[in-house]
Amino acid sequence: MLVRVKDRSSMERIAIGRSAMAGISILGAFAVFALILAVPISVDTDSGVLTLKAAQAGNGNGGGNGGGNGGGNAGGKGKGKGKSGNVATAPGDTDEPLLLVPLEEAVTIAQFTTKISKRYPADEVISYNNPHQSISFFTELQAMTGKQITHHWIYGEQVQFKATFKIRAERWRVWSTQMLPEEMPGEWKVEIVDEEGTVLKVHKLNYAPNEAALAEN
Repeated sequence: MLVRVKDRSSMERIAIGRSAMAGISILGAFAVFALILAVPISVDTDSGVLTLKAAQAGNGNGGGNGGGNGGGNAGGKGKGKGKSGNVATAPGDTDEPLLLVPLEEAVTIAQFTTKISKRYPADEVISYNNPHQSISFFTELQAMTGKQITHHWIYGEQVQFKATFKIRAERWRVWSTQMLPEEMPGEWKVEIVDEEGTVLKVHKLNYAPNEAALAEN
């Protein structure tokens, strides 16, 4: 498009008008940028429409995660109290609760050992040579607080020793130690028995004869 200018003053007026319009455009761009920083905007990719979302300053009823022992919901940056219970919040973007399954009663560890170190077995033994006579039987239990179990040390199908333990925590470790008589070689076993007489676990140990002692006889 051609614009004919008759005199110098007309040219100056046109230049001033263009400068003013450029300044207004720059101010408008700054205003839109400031608005974007202050207010979340969503864009409909099909229609090209901008939608302004009102800022949410939750005070306990919004969509954040609450504290406490439960999975209650709090809002925004507020702190939620949450409801007690075995509930947790699922990881990621979902707000679906996860139920925490309680531990089942179980014997988690049961074994013969030559030594207890820092309340755990130093090794596991299934065969033991006479005359090394002292041997321990270690047991770890879970979810049996308030109950009791007994170690039955059995030789020749008869109970030779007993050791009873009261369980005082969700995870509890116990052990009993016996001196195996030199004259009683062969198979030994320990039964872990609960208060009702139910055998929870059985472990066997081969106690080898003292060949030197047998040779002397």
